[in-house]
This record gives sequence, C-alpha cells and structure tokens, in this order.
Amino acid sequence: MVCLANAQTKLVSILGDSYSTYENYVTPSTNELWYYAQNGAQKTDVKNVRQTWWHQVISENGWRLCINNSYSGATISYTGYDGNDYSARSFNTRMPDLGQPDIIFVFGATNDSWAGAPIGEYKYENIQYGDLYAFRPAMAYLLQRMKDRYLNTEIYFILNDDLRDEIDESVKTICAYYSVPVIELVNIDKLSGHPSVKGMRQIADQVNAFVGGNASGDVNDNNTPLHLMKPAYRLGYGVAKAADVKAVMDRVLKYIETETPAQLVDKQTGEVVTDFKKITANTQLKQGGFRLTSYEWGVTYSGALAAYEATGDKAYKNYVTTRQKFLAEIAPYYKKVYAKDQGIDKNVRRVVDPHALDDAGAICCSMIKSVLGGEKDPQLRALIDNYADYILNKEYRLSDGTFARIRPQNNTLWLDDMFMGIPTVAYMGKLTGDSKYYDEAAKQVLQFAQRMFVPEKGLFRHGWVESMETHPAFHWGRANGWAILTMCEVLDVLPADHPKRGEILNLLKAHAAGLAKLQQHDGFWHQLLDRDDTYLEASATAIYTYCLSHAVNQGWLDAKVYGPVAQLGWHAVASSVNQKGQVEKVCVGTGMGFDPAFYAYRPCHVMAAHGYGPVLWAGAEMINLLKKQHPKSNDSAVMFYDNEVPTNASIFNYDGSKRF
Repeated sequence: MVCLANAQTKLVSILGDSYSTYENYVTPSTNELWYYAQNGAQKTDVKNVRQTWWHQVISENGWRLCINNSYSGATISYTGYDGNDYSARSFNTRMPDLGQPDIIFVFGATNDSWAGAPIGEYKYENIQYGDLYAFRPAMAYLLQRMKDRYLNTEIYFILNDDLRDEIDESVKTICAYYSVPVIELVNIDKLSGHPSVKGMRQIADQVNAFVGGNASGDVNDNNTPLHLMKPAYRLGYGVAKAADVKAVMDRVLKYIETETPAQLVDKQTGEVVTDFKKITANTQLKQGGFRLTSYEWGVTYSGALAAYEATGDKAYKNYVTTRQKFLAEIAPYYKKVYAKDQGIDKNVRRVVDPHALDDAGAICCSMIKSVLGGEKDPQLRALIDNYADYILNKEYRLSDGTFARIRPQNNTLWLDDMFMGIPTVAYMGKLTGDSKYYDEAAKQVLQFAQRMFVPEKGLFRHGWVESMETHPAFHWGRANGWAILTMCEVLDVLPADHPKRGEILNLLKAHAAGLAKLQQHDGFWHQLLDRDDTYLEASATAIYTYCLSHAVNQGWLDAKVYGPVAQLGWHAVASSVNQKGQVEKVCVGTGMGFDPAFYAYRPCHVMAAHGYGPVLWAGAEMINLLKKQHPKSNDSAVMFYDNEVPTNASIFNYDGSKRF
C-alpha cells in the first residue's frame, strides 16, 4: 500500500507496538495485534477503533491515516522477550513501509523496557548488524534512517510512562541527537498493561496538546533538551571503540603488506632471487610502494610491534619479523659484494654501511624491540650492533657531543635527529644493561632541548644553526612529533632513579601542554603548529595521539586533561585512513627552511611513508587507553575518570549519581 500526501490534508503514519494496533486497520494485515474489533482474549474496554489514541488524534486534527504499521510485542532493538530474536517484527525492520506521510508518530520502546533488552552504548556511526540487538544503537539506527528516508516529514516519538530509567534517558538523548521531539506520557490509565478507553483519551489529549503547541513540528525548549542536540561534528566525536580502532589499523596493515614485498630480484631480468649465495651487484630488493630499510619503515615496524602488544594479533608481529629476518639474512651476502667495491642496491647499502642517522636509528630501535620481545636471531643482533656503532661512534657531532649535520648550514641541529638517534641509544641500555647508554641518551635529549625548545610556546623549533645569532623558530608539526616521541621512548627504558629522568619528564609535560592548546577543533594539528593558515597534517597528529595516550597510560600526564585531547586526535587520524588503507594528508619528506612558505607549501601524498607507522602506533595506544583508563561521555563531552563510573546516563555526577 502506498499513500500519497496532498496539499489539503496531512497524512499520518504510525510506527508502533501493541498500543497502536487495531484489527483491520494495521498494514500489513499479518502483523500481530492486541486490540480487536470483536472480543479478543485481552482484557480491555477498548471496543471501537474510534477509541484508539491515534484515531482520535488524526480525526480531531482533520488529518487522514496513511499507514499504521504497528506490531504487538515489537521492540526497537532485535532482542525480544526471553532473549528471543525479534528482528522480524522490529521497528527497524518495519520502518521503510510507512508510505509517504506528512507526519509520523513513533510509539515504541515499551517492549524493549519490559523485555529487558540490552541497553548497549551510545553509537551514532558505523552501526553494524550485531549492534542492533542492543537498544541504544538500534534506536539511533532507526532515527538516522527515518531522517534520511522521510526528508520532509514531521517525526514525533511518543514515550510511554513507567519504563526503565535507562530506556527513558536513552530515548530522550538519542531523539535530541537527531532533533526528534519527544512526547512524554504521564499517568496513563491501563488495563492488563495496555491503555484503557480512558488511557487512550489521555494519550490523545497529551499528543494533541504537544502537537497543538508545536504545530510546525519544530524542536523548541519545551519539547526537547536542546543541550543534547546533535552537534555537526565533521570527523566524529566521543569515546572511541576498540573494535573500530582495530578496523582502521587492519586496513593499514593489509595495504602495507601488499606494498612491501620481502624479496630479491635481478634488476636486469626481473627474476626472483631465492638463493642468497648468488647475490651480486645486480641483485636488488623487489620494489613496492615503500622501502623496507628507510627510517619511515623503522617507525612502521615499531608501530606494528606496538599493535601486536596491544591487540595480540600475530599478523602485526609477523609483518615485522618476516622483514627484519629477511634483512638480517641477506646483509652478510651483500656485505661481501660491497667489500669488493661493487655498487649495491642503495636500500641495502644503508643496512650494510649507514651514512646518516636516518639510515640507522629508527630501524635499529625497532630491531632492538624485536630482540627484547623474544627474537633470538644472531644475525639480527649483528645488524643492531652495526647500526649502533654508526650512531655512537661515526655520526657527526657538535663540540659538546650533540648529534648534528653539516647541511643546510655547518653545525646544524635537526629536531628530527632526536628521534633518528636517541631512542636507539636508550634502548641499547635496555639491551645491554650498560648505564653509559642511558647517560648518553639523557644528555642528548637535554642538549637538544637547550637549543631548540622555546619555553614560552611549549614547542620546539625545527632547525638550529650554531653560527646564527638569532635562531628562527618554525614549529614544524612532524618534527615536534619526533621530539615528543623521543621523550616517550627514552622514558620507557630510562631507570626510575636516573638523575636526569625528572628533567626529561618535565620537558615532556611542558611540550604536551604546548601541543594540546594548539589542537584544531576537528582533532588535527597544523603543518606549522602555531599558524592556523597552514594545512592540517595527519602524521604529526598521529604521533601526538600516540604520545599523549602513552603518557597518560604511563601516569606521566593527567588523564582528565590529556585523555580527551588524545581521543579527539584519534578521530582525526581515523578520518585520514581511506578504505584502501592509505594514509592521506601526510606531508612528504621535508628538509629545513627558514621561511613559512617552505613549510606551508610542502605537498601531501598517500605514498609519503611517514604516516603509516604513526597511525599503527596511535591506534595501538588508543586501544591501551580504552583498556586502562575510564573515559565516558557526560553531557555530550568526553571525560576521563579515576575509576569506572557505574552509569550509562547521558548526564551524571562524577560518581555516577544523577541528582544534581
């Protein structure tokens, strides 16, 4: 049956349960009923359709019935009485079959309350089939689809009296989110739990009073808790779900698996080389989208190991182990070729003979983590020692020992080099037990900070040149990420009684405060942090999301202050991962500049490798945050609590009570 609206008379459809049924007036006719034209088994004094609440409302307002699709015993969720599957009669299932009305009255939630349906969590996006067996996501799904399907229709929700408090609260919260007015019934007379003739009249009067005082169907301060209305978030908001976080990470892992083959090929013939004894100057790594030996992929290996630790999913560990063992196995053979002054694949040369911190630091640190995690491959340890030897004994330094470069100017400090060198030094302390590595790592952090940290802003400058009298301060996002990530890595392994630990921790706190106040309202940070006319950048945002989450989980930062910042950051990070698993909004590799245009106009590209490891790292720590901390949405805002708050109310006191 299809009913069509006309300009003269408003058409009304009913989506309800037993309260709205009546024999011969329900479509489809196979729906179960409670009210019958003839005497039924039910104890009721309602004997005529004119006595029903909906017939009275429609006739008294001069409207016409379009479709009454009500079903006795129906629930909004898919969970019915005794835990039975009620999906066939659910409001969600019947919702599309209401014709083309001007007005829809939804009269439901009674059976969800009486049947004890699971309440679930508030969820407004990515609602899956399984979510519909809980009330809150099912209610949100119903209203979301109704608003999309019935674009020019007035929708009202009629809420029965004497329902469970959490059902009442949920209906009002979700209706406010979708701007659907709620008609709250009071003191309805009933027989056998169903409206009597008197009760039907009371419902009609209360609906008429509400609609009559709100003839336009508009939301107003009397009919809706306006403070609970749906904000127009562009990228999502609220407490993340671990399963949703993992889904984003899995997309990234699936994508990088295809783009980073662990194989050798002959560069002239293209044939795969499996016998490593036959490696020659013509043998190279099979090329995918990303390089197995780059510093960016060292970050990715660390991110994947963190993902394994957080989720227990061995796919992440296997990704790293396969490639690190592959590199460890081929390195001795390439070393022999290289020793003969023969050119070799530059991506393997940086393993055999590192020339810069970029070649050595990030990938070496990830290998140390693998060994500390149980990998006992002696060839892997040989690579670690080779990398560490370069960092500690061959890297260029200032006169006081600080890691430095001679480009773009002589004796230049790059903030990036904090991460490219220092974490490996600290982790060598963990690997060997020798305190000299801890001392060196702490010294490096503080000497970088002495020159590069700008206390009044709580940010690091990207570059520092020894010969300059005035030191420009361009606060590039990703470089500041490397700095705070370095501090997290060092503090993770630096002994609790190390004399410099307190200074490094205070530096991290000052930096975190400077970063938090510059977060953009969608959760991102800008390419130049303190210049909001520069673009929003994903790799820096992912690094900050990891570091702030990690610092909260380690007890270094206050969860109440920084937990919401990290949560918002994750929503931005997740929005940057497309369906293929590519990370968008990532700045390409960036040198050093001393003018804003240099940074502001750096391109972004999905093949910029800098985004993939940080996304995995951020996702892993977000899952840890959800496990270890106690986030909750309270009055629509994300809050973190010292303990689990025993309520699912939309607004509550810190202890879960609702009396204000």
